[in-house]
Amino acid sequence: MKRLIFQVLILLTISCTYSCNKDLVTPPQGKLKLKGTTAYFIPFKFGLPSESSKTILETKEYDLDGNLIKYEYDDIDHFIEDYVYLNGLLKEKTVSNIIDILSRHVYSYQDGKLSSEFVYDEDGLHEKYIYDYYVNEDVPFKMSYWWEYFDNSPTTHHYSYDSNHNLTKDSISYSSTIPYGILFWEYDSHNNKTKESYYSSENKMTTVQYTSYYTYQSDGKIKEFIFPPNWHKFTKYIYIYDIERISQIDVFESDNGIDGDFEQTGIIEYEYSYY
Repeated sequence: MKRLIFQVLILLTISCTYSCNKDLVTPPQGKLKLKGTTAYFIPFKFGLPSESSKTILETKEYDLDGNLIKYEYDDIDHFIEDYVYLNGLLKEKTVSNIIDILSRHVYSYQDGKLSSEFVYDEDGLHEKYIYDYYVNEDVPFKMSYWWEYFDNSPTTHHYSYDSNHNLTKDSISYSSTIPYGILFWEYDSHNNKTKESYYSSENKMTTVQYTSYYTYQSDGKIKEFIFPPNWHKFTKYIYIYDIERISQIDVFESDNGIDGDFEQTGIIEYEYSYY
């Protein structure tokens, strides 16, 4: 069950990728095009930042059109994602680690809208996503999902959106008819997700799975972001900007919930390169 919910969250990112992976921040003075970013984490030791323990969190590379072409990050293992585009649309993504290729994602479009994603591993086709749209709509109302057993009926996801095209509801069913559950999302006035809830058709209960809190500067940039990475600690990011881009994030943690005392545990520094 948990794997299915995780897949839903992954596909939400994937379904946005072909239109949402451009860097959205205007280059300084509008003259330079972003080539790459690197984020470093510097942990605090003895109450001070420890430069000797500085590590790379992630790196991103962009082409001249602003498309993300490579993304490297650490999540237990070191992962590398390579992207290929055709006429501005994402056509293929390859996910690797430092040893081997893990998966290959192939995207298809109809009228400029994502219509399918096929995911291959070393043994062949592994997952399949098919998207359906209403006439004159740019976001899908339905997604059909298969995992390995392609002769079986798919799991279906019926989507609902708010007026800003933010996904607010995902009704999940097995074999198109057997209800599994419903995911709900809430957003603030800046369209940032603040809450995720899940209704289980099995026990008829709704549980909150995720909450986050934002405060903003007068120009609309994020000032603080508080979120729970797990059920034990709350993390707070305080953003520092250099012209338009993020230059640093101060990282704090609280063991006593959002109202507890936050102690600084590190710094995330950003480095940019330009064409």
